[in-house]
Amino acid sequence: MTNLARVIDLPEGVALCGEVLAREGGRVFVVGGAVRDAFLGRPVKDYDLEVFGLSADAVLNALRGIARTEPAGDSFPVFKVAGLPGISGQLDVALPRRDSKKGPGHRGIEAVADPLMPIEEAARRRDFTINAMMWDVATRVVIDPFGGARDLEMGLLRVV
Repeated sequence: MTNLARVIDLPEGVALCGEVLAREGGRVFVVGGAVRDAFLGRPVKDYDLEVFGLSADAVLNALRGIARTEPAGDSFPVFKVAGLPGISGQLDVALPRRDSKKGPGHRGIEAVADPLMPIEEAARRRDFTINAMMWDVATRVVIDPFGGARDLEMGLLRVV
């Protein structure tokens, strides 16, 4: 796993979510396209957070203390957070999860939150290596278990 020091300028609302969740004992990461875009020097328009070490109830209660927060649905451990300073629209905050195929189509997936899942295992369910990079909000380090940074530098698109 490669660890790269990078700086991502977080909007006030994203930073606030990270602080509140860390105070509750969570380890908070910016994940997916935001990390990829920051790495490429592109403007980041969409931030997603993944929180390790906290139950869904703990995440929901912590976030409801600072903004409008609702579960995205019954199927996935994802919360939509709205009304944050510096964010237009909603911020997605997710827990690491295991997906199991239970039926046909994209609706036939059962997702079970696992806040204690190892980081590499959580990143494994992402589509491409460049989207599996995670930026630790506390340490400001990119966790890159599948070589996404190298793939960006080489202009490669590889599946995880």
